[in-house]
Amino acid sequence: MNCGDFMRSDLPARDVLAGIHEGELLKLILDLGNIESPYGFERNAAEFVATWLSDNGFKVKTVGMSPERPNVAGILRGRGTGKTLIFNGHLDTAVSPHDTRIHRNPSAPFYRSAWCEDGQLFGEGVQNDKGPLACTLIAAKALKESGVRLAGDVVVTAVVGETGLEPVDEFQGPSFLGKDIGTRYLLTHGGIWGDYALIAEGTDFGLAWVEAGKAFFKITVYGESTYTPWLDRGLGHNTVVNAARVIQAIDRWAEEFSVNRKNEYGGGTVFPKVQVSAVRGGTPYYVTKGCEFCEIYVDVRLLPGEDPRIPWRELEAVLDGMGVRGEVDMFLHRRGYEAHDPHGLVEALSSSHETVFGEKPRMATPPFSSMWRDTNVFNEMGIPAVTYGPKRRCPIPVSDMVMATKVYALTALMVCGLDRNSTSLHT
Repeated sequence: MNCGDFMRSDLPARDVLAGIHEGELLKLILDLGNIESPYGFERNAAEFVATWLSDNGFKVKTVGMSPERPNVAGILRGRGTGKTLIFNGHLDTAVSPHDTRIHRNPSAPFYRSAWCEDGQLFGEGVQNDKGPLACTLIAAKALKESGVRLAGDVVVTAVVGETGLEPVDEFQGPSFLGKDIGTRYLLTHGGIWGDYALIAEGTDFGLAWVEAGKAFFKITVYGESTYTPWLDRGLGHNTVVNAARVIQAIDRWAEEFSVNRKNEYGGGTVFPKVQVSAVRGGTPYYVTKGCEFCEIYVDVRLLPGEDPRIPWRELEAVLDGMGVRGEVDMFLHRRGYEAHDPHGLVEALSSSHETVFGEKPRMATPPFSSMWRDTNVFNEMGIPAVTYGPKRRCPIPVSDMVMATKVYALTALMVCGLDRNSTSLHT
């Protein structure tokens, strides 16, 4: 039975949708969005979500590698005769006030707050990912308060460490951990499991159930530390200049590496790209001398299941071909996955989207299926996962968030089903 049938039958879709109120949703989005929770500092947002879930009658689990970075799960128990759907969103935001080497003004209001103006939402936290997370919370509440009991469970999760922080060099310890202490940790240590997972992240209302892999490389270029008056440009010993040449060569290689690798899967199109993301060399307060080494950090996206040694060897060949002394080291690899048999969730999402929007959903554009979201964690662990959510970039219409909430609620109703032996959540 599709969601259109839900709306026309005696099933409680109408009651569920009637429980979704724009004002309540907007308040929750702004409350969450105005709690600062940059990566590594998610505790206050996690405590807020845990309290909200408890106040609204959900069973709450809090599980984290450290007290400062807890993951939260809210559970709406069904009869135990249907499928369990996990909603997944993240608490951490992608910009920290300490990111002074990335952003010119990381303390700007957009990165640290949330607001609504003329029906449009603004704020880094809103778009990634507290807006969609709030939608899942309100959807779950509407299901709970609709007066019916589901056959299967609905689990709403709010996790830490999703935005991609990874330890390297001197940047070590719990505050620099990302993907390993969020969804993966919750599933491993929190007793959370399900038949499907719906990753509530912005996709401009497109569907994706495949994600790229990724490998991070550190390329060290060696040279000589030369006092400026003694510099002989003809010898090519300046390490910073040689590193600049290497960066240009990597950029040329990156274009070639990506151009023929765009690949279509059932769950979306993966277009794995490459970016030189960071460079270190020399000391700003001691520029009368050059430096003996420069470090270049490169983000390489991979096709699902691709061997990371392929780009590793190609990067080494780039360095060797230039006659520059140096070495290439891989400091991170995370594999990409495509969901196995996600069709029950895909069908429910598609039907729910069509009910709300009056048209079938499209597949997400390649950037959304070429990221490394927690979709990969679920798919790796054998829980078929699909990513779907509202507009990804601000300004985001409040109406988009309302529509996403309705789609999430109807999807859960269809996936989990109704307990035919009870019509009350409280029996």
